Amino acid sequence: AIIFGDNPVIPAGRSTEIPVTYTGDIVDYKWTPPGSLTCNDCPFPSSRATKTTTYSLTVTDRFGCTATDTITVFVVCQGRNLFLPTTFSPNGSGTNDIFYPKGTGLFNIKSFRIFNRWGEMVFERTNFAPNQSSMGWDGRYKGKDMISDIYVYSIEIVCSNGETFLDKGDVMLLR
Repeated sequence: AIIFGDNPVIPAGRSTEIPVTYTGDIVDYKWTPPGSLTCNDCPFPSSRATKTTTYSLTVTDRFGCTATDTITVFVVCQGRNLFLPTTFSPNGSGTNDIFYPKGTGLFNIKSFRIFNRWGEMVFERTNFAPNQSSMGWDGRYKGKDMISDIYVYSIEIVCSNGETFLDKGDVMLLR
């Protein structure tokens, strides 16, 4: 018999081992659909699904008896996919000089906006790939260095599974 654990929930761009145990003398494993599993004929594959996927497993024991069951791996797009530091220091040191979105399973940054404490937008970039420092904010506005302060950001992201999410927060600019 097949005994599945809870349906796994993973952030887009990550993988997970399928939670399964067996009873009986199983001699054959057939997982479908193929493609996003590390193996299709082993007892304990990992899923690298890019979108929510339901897997079917058929096992055969040494007597030729079969059992079939399914499990769904839910792939979500949310804040766990995104990394934005809480501080940055655009001082030319080469470390943490640019404030930009990083993460796994991110497909496109639809919009990235930064505002000062008075609500004035001091930076905006749209439709770019994540994990590119060249697309981030260097702490300048209209050619001038902004003062050390807390700035608010909003970001709209499309993940590799096609979902979109909005995130907001703040970042401390240190000079």
